[in-house]
Amino acid sequence: MVQFRSEAPPPQRISISELAHEIESGTVDRISVEGDEAEVLFWDFEIAHVRIDSSKTLVEQMVELGVPPERLSADNLEIEIKDPGTFNDADWPTLFLAGGAGFVLGVLLMLTLVRTGYFHE
Repeated sequence: MVQFRSEAPPPQRISISELAHEIESGTVDRISVEGDEAEVLFWDFEIAHVRIDSSKTLVEQMVELGVPPERLSADNLEIEIKDPGTFNDADWPTLFLAGGAGFVLGVLLMLTLVRTGYFHE
């Protein structure tokens, strides 16, 4: 039996100045920002993570590092800002398990109360 394993390497971590250089060179497809972290997707489908200054917008930081504003336009780069207060795709298993556990515990409590005669007069 032959098995194929295609494990993607973990995303690399790059500096904010490296991100600016990559944007200038046109190798970045999109950036997703959440708080002080950004996930960078390159045109070759590589992924990198970068820590950013959350007191400034990513665009402000890139302009300060010398990236031309036209490189930051929607025609050249997609930038997504995620609200850290909302749930993302990674949170659904946690919500499902927490909700399911609450339901199961409630059913078990009701069954215990019924079996012990709590509801009978």
